[in-house]
Amino acid sequence: MSESRILVIDSEGVRAERTVALLEFMDLNPRWVTDVGDIDIARHRVNDWMALVVGTIE
Repeated sequence: MSESRILVIDSEGVRAERTVALLEFMDLNPRWVTDVGDIDIARHRVNDWMALVVGTIE
């Protein structure tokens, strides 16, 4: 599977799982986090992501 270039940020698990499943069905490799603090900013640059899907953030 290719590198994850789509970031899904959503604290609502059911909705996030549906979003991830849809993206995987489209042969994409999303990364799901529940909080923006889960992203290692030292390892990722802003332009590393092709798309960002934001749901509920607490």
